[in-house]
This record gives sequence, structure tokens and C-alpha cells, in this order.
Amino acid sequence: MDVLKVTALGNTDKSSKLNLPFCSMNIGYVTEHRDLKTRELIHKRVVLDLNGVKAKYKSAQE
Repeated sequence: MDVLKVTALGNTDKSSKLNLPFCSMNIGYVTEHRDLKTRELIHKRVVLDLNGVKAKYKSAQE
């Protein structure tokens, strides 16, 4: 990542300046939420209906 930043941002000549690098990979992590007393896992997944799924898909396409 540092090499990409140096390559894209290191040029001082504006005519040869590159655009910022693009990567379609998402970086993230998964967390678990547990009840403080019972230590049972709390599931926070939301189940969408068909219209909700279509709206999310359209939003992602845009």
C-alpha cells in the first residue's frame, strides 16, 4: 500500500501525476456481541424482504 501511495502521490510534475490507486477489495473485521451476564452470542443480523434486497442491490450498482 505504501508503494502505491508513493507512486501515485510522489510525482510533483502535474502533467504526469497519476490518479489515486483504486482497489475494489473491502477490508473489515467481524465482531461478536455477547450478553454481559450470560455471555450468549447476540445475533444482530437483519433479514431483508425482497424489496429491501432489491434496494440494496440497486444502491450497490450505483
